[in-house]
Amino acid sequence: MLEFLPRRRRLLKQHQHSIVRAVLVVFFLVLAIVAISLDHWDLILGSTEPWLWLTDALISVGPELAGIGIGVVSIDIGNERRQRQEQRRRLIREMGSPHNEIAVAAVRELRDERWLTRAPGLKGVNLSRADLTSADLSTAQLEGVNLQAAKLNGANLKGANLQRANLQGIEKDISHEMYGDISSSDGITPEGVWRTELVAADLVGTDLRAANLHWADLYMADMRGANLEGAKLEHGILEKANLEGANLCGVDLTGVFVYDRFRDSDHRINVYLEGAIFDAMTKWPDVMDPESLGARRVASSSDWTAEWLRRLIVMNH
Repeated sequence: MLEFLPRRRRLLKQHQHSIVRAVLVVFFLVLAIVAISLDHWDLILGSTEPWLWLTDALISVGPELAGIGIGVVSIDIGNERRQRQEQRRRLIREMGSPHNEIAVAAVRELRDERWLTRAPGLKGVNLSRADLTSADLSTAQLEGVNLQAAKLNGANLKGANLQRANLQGIEKDISHEMYGDISSSDGITPEGVWRTELVAADLVGTDLRAANLHWADLYMADMRGANLEGAKLEHGILEKANLEGANLCGVDLTGVFVYDRFRDSDHRINVYLEGAIFDAMTKWPDVMDPESLGARRVASSSDWTAEWLRRLIVMNH
């Protein structure tokens, strides 16, 4: 109960303008109904002089006053709608900022306004090169969003919708023209490639169907139960990534880096695939034997959701 009260006060404060408008609309509607009723039925409010004067005044100007009042409220509603649309556009621009403090603050406001999590969310917006490090993007609606070369290290994307999202790194012919020279310092990334950074990101249960993760850095990313069906991960970094229970049907993993870079001489694969599923369309790098790592080949992914939910219940207990 105590936790509910601050939320209730916050909602009342957030919607107080709308409440006042609703009260005014009801008042003017009642005023119009009273005036029309008095005129139509030839009624009076009272027999004394003040009441007779008030009756005549209501009949004379009541409907006009009601119409003006409702018109003013309607204009105010239109103005507020335009202001909110502009606020949403401004916050999306700020969310795409390369400055982390600005981007994360915008994410918080978008979440508070429910523009982040309520459909259509931020469908199709351009957030390329945004610095969203450690941002809370859980359950965000980000279908088709452009996150090329964005920084999402440590971000919470649990349960987010990233269907058909573009998380591809930027390659030399594009990056040089747009962003100048790019150099690599991780010893893995070729010169002239700017990876989308998802280091240690929380992608548990995230919908990544048909997402483009080409050149993405998923080092130590938690992708348990993620739905990656049809996604592209060519030349991505999956070192120490946890893909337990993930749906990898139709995923292109050509050229992914899966070794422990600090023990690369041992050629030890360091990616977790226990309980993940794949099918005949999944493309694996030659160095990987997915079944020896605990993944299971299936004819289709139709039973994946039920199996993952069962595993999730077991993990949470």
